[in-house]
Amino acid sequence: MAVETLYGSKVMTLVANSTPSKFAPVGLLGGRIRYANDTVEVTAAASVASTYDLARLPANARIITNMSLLHWDDLGTTTSTLTVGLYGVDDATNDDSDIIGTGLNPTSAGSGAVGPIGIANYGKTIWELLGFSADPGGMFDVRVTVVAGVQSVGGTLALEMAYTVD
Repeated sequence: MAVETLYGSKVMTLVANSTPSKFAPVGLLGGRIRYANDTVEVTAAASVASTYDLARLPANARIITNMSLLHWDDLGTTTSTLTVGLYGVDDATNDDSDIIGTGLNPTSAGSGAVGPIGIANYGKTIWELLGFSADPGGMFDVRVTVVAGVQSVGGTLALEMAYTVD
């Protein structure tokens, strides 16, 4: 067994071992949490490829997964699957249909966490999640897409999204 002294890779490595000392990006340490909330009424006729834009976030936003949820009514009895992705308002080159939510099943009322998928993506900005080499600026829409099945009953989709910005 060994005694370890390790530093977190996003903030502590940057600030703990630097001379002179540095400040961490405000989106990772000491930042203000911002909030986006919107709803949409899904019709009973919704089919595969139906989309619902529920938030518009800046490229430097860091989505807080454990504070961000997509809620839904019982939208039908058939197997249906939703994804939640990010889509550039001005630049669609790096759009990703399921980077912040995949496999969500709205066939009974409920909710699911949405945010960067995979622990390696936690704390990343939207532009980093989408693979840009630098912050392109601009805004990105949070879009829910029906990727399988159909909705046989209308109902509400509601997004609560918490995030910080640098």
